[in-house]
Amino acid sequence: ARQNADGSWGETAESYRDPSLAGRGEGMSPLTGLVVSGLCAIGLGRHPAVARAVAWLLDRQCSAGDWPNDGYIVPYLPPETFYMHPEAALYYPLEALARFASHTRAS
Repeated sequence: ARQNADGSWGETAESYRDPSLAGRGEGMSPLTGLVVSGLCAIGLGRHPAVARAVAWLLDRQCSAGDWPNDGYIVPYLPPETFYMHPEAALYYPLEALARFASHTRAS
């Protein structure tokens, strides 16, 4: 229900103070990758939302093979303290694509 129209998912640090904002925000490659991985893990790899997210990730992939970080931050001590996790922009989307490919081949 919180997927953006473009197929991505996003959020802001404010969502840790205001739960009504959870999952709302500009698309983030790492977060979209995490959601796709989670949906594939529970057997929803063929859901149309996953296909839209995968298309968004593939469209956003950089020529070096990675993705933009898109301001992705990780909660450390929410709602006050967060940290940057630049590597997340590489492996969360990559893991999501691998899970999607594995899930769709196996199904």
